[in-house]
Amino acid sequence: MRRLVIYGALALLAAGAFAVYRFGSAPPPAAPASPPIVTTLQVRPDARWLLAVGDVERFVTGHPLQAADARWFRGHWQILHRGVAVGSLPEFPDYPEMTAWLTEYATRLGIRDSLSQATSDEKLTTIDAHLAELDPMTAASEVNRRWAAGAKSGALLERGARALVQLELQTMDRVEMADPVAGRAWGLVAMAQAMDSTALARESCLLASLLGYQGLAWGVAGALDPKDPVRLFILHEDAQLAALARAPKASVEARYLSVVRAAQTGDGERWSAWTNRVFQDPGTLTLSLLAAGHSVRSFEASLPVVHAVTSAMARELRALGVVTDLTQVLALQPKPSVLVNDFEKAIGELGPAVDGAFLDRDVVRAHYRATFYSSLCMMAERDRQALTAADATPGLAQELAQVDRGPGAEFGRWNRHLAEDKVGRGVRADLRQDLEQVRQLGAPLLWSTFEALRAHDRVPEVRRDALGMASRLDARPDHRMLLALLTGRDLAMGPLSERIKEEAERISIKSALGAS
Repeated sequence: MRRLVIYGALALLAAGAFAVYRFGSAPPPAAPASPPIVTTLQVRPDARWLLAVGDVERFVTGHPLQAADARWFRGHWQILHRGVAVGSLPEFPDYPEMTAWLTEYATRLGIRDSLSQATSDEKLTTIDAHLAELDPMTAASEVNRRWAAGAKSGALLERGARALVQLELQTMDRVEMADPVAGRAWGLVAMAQAMDSTALARESCLLASLLGYQGLAWGVAGALDPKDPVRLFILHEDAQLAALARAPKASVEARYLSVVRAAQTGDGERWSAWTNRVFQDPGTLTLSLLAAGHSVRSFEASLPVVHAVTSAMARELRALGVVTDLTQVLALQPKPSVLVNDFEKAIGELGPAVDGAFLDRDVVRAHYRATFYSSLCMMAERDRQALTAADATPGLAQELAQVDRGPGAEFGRWNRHLAEDKVGRGVRADLRQDLEQVRQLGAPLLWSTFEALRAHDRVPEVRRDALGMASRLDARPDHRMLLALLTGRDLAMGPLSERIKEEAERISIKSALGAS
């Protein structure tokens, strides 16, 4: 049955299309006053790293988590935590610089003095077995339990870090709701390396790749064992990775990474066939495999696909103590608004038993929300692309606008405003309000709003909206090219645009390939 859920969902693959936005023919309003000319702007550090700074402090001191802040000061970023300056970063730092900063910060806070207990090999073996099965939730929960019991060792810290890197690997995030997962993984890897500078080289390399710092990942991967699946995955040595995954005693990691690469490089039919071949029984990886399938270029999410994702998610939530009717979603086939509200209700019922030093409710919710809303977003985007001016009432958009829980409420309003714009009934004030006030949806979604506004704005309005969009971006790799486009095309900041573009290329795979 699980195989039918996974592979049946992929029966809805089709060629994708890009939406063309239009606006109504009502006379334009009077031109607003021009905003002041801005000659430069600063690109804030990667928000995931700022979360990692807070996570390091939380882990070592036991204080509640609070993300760090950054203030531009005399040509560099001054890093502030709880109102106190704790260090600085250059304007465009790379993954090694930021990881080294976290490692040094952990050392300064006393990480080495706080970890003195040894953990027996027998206890580590249990955790290692979960990690070998690519079951990060169970592994991290077990690390939580042993850590709380007093077994605070560097070896246990490494296992917890590995579990969170695996969770980041298995998180689908097209909506940028999973920053807490990435921040937690980043902080834990850095702290493990503060205890042992040689620890977790392959996990740190994989994390850099997952976070988008491909150039660094490419360079480090070359030093890994030639048969290491992480090396083959990052270097895109797909034939060798596939051969490794086909081996009689292939690791779950090798098989899963081969499935992810198949999704990134092939069509739906090839991906489904390969997944069926290397995972005849998906087991606890049902949700992760479905999430990987969303990377297929021709993939088009539909309501049955979202139902399949939700059903797999509900089974995992049950293992975390959440009893929910979402386990019956494939049979009940609820309306989208009911589905979203029920999902938010379910993850809201995660209890304090989940909380620990490595895994907690905030991280678990971020993982599941990112995956759920990514699938939902792809379905909504497919629906918007199909709309025409003859569609007076965008049905799915109206349905999702009825959601009244959590990020789903913002998502519903954001999607309805774009759908109304597509059929010629858009209200610019609504779109601009989304750009300025939506806080639970990430930059990829808000970029769609900005482009819709830009199609209708005059030059002064474009500049104002571009500044608003720029304020929602940071220095993570996925944002840098968007910032280069904004500053060059819309803000007339040519030199800054070129500098951002150069920095983006420096950390990209393209740069790494050119240097190899």
